[in-house]
Amino acid sequence: MEDLSRYKHYILLLAALLVLNFIVVPLFSLQDEQLENLRLLERRLEKTERLIKNKDNITGANEILAENESLIPKYAYLDNNVDTIKLSIQKIIKSIITQSGCDFERIIFRGNEKLSDKLSIWAVELRYKGDLNCLMSVTREIESNSPLIIIKKYSYNSSALNDNTLAPINAKLSINFFQYISNEGGTEQ
Repeated sequence: MEDLSRYKHYILLLAALLVLNFIVVPLFSLQDEQLENLRLLERRLEKTERLIKNKDNITGANEILAENESLIPKYAYLDNNVDTIKLSIQKIIKSIITQSGCDFERIIFRGNEKLSDKLSIWAVELRYKGDLNCLMSVTREIESNSPLIIIKKYSYNSSALNDNTLAPINAKLSINFFQYISNEGGTEQ
């Protein structure tokens, strides 16, 4: 008994350390986890409140997008089939060039790049010959075409440039056009 009373303060210290190790430390870690979860929930709540406050702005933006979607046929070709759209562009370009009095040489489709899920941009190269009046007419007609065709780069060359506007000039145009992909089917390749 005398040994027990002598080591009593060691036993109390050991019991306090055991309580601290198995009860207090896990409670503190649980409290830290719950505080972190509370912070995450508060952030979610703030984001949700901001979305609710901006509901009118978001709804307005969606209405503007829906209105602008009706303008797509003015600027983009609506066909989902790649072969059909290539043939359509080729016919349009060839008719513009021949109606302007130029000699059509070739059209090269350089590929397309997706801008979004519903919109892609095509790169095309044109080569043709004609006099200065013909080249000006082709450029004017391409730029005023609907749906939109954009002239990205151009190159004109001739064996001799002089005051004669009827001298033959070789033309090379790099153009872009947009394709709208509707929901009925994806782009067929």
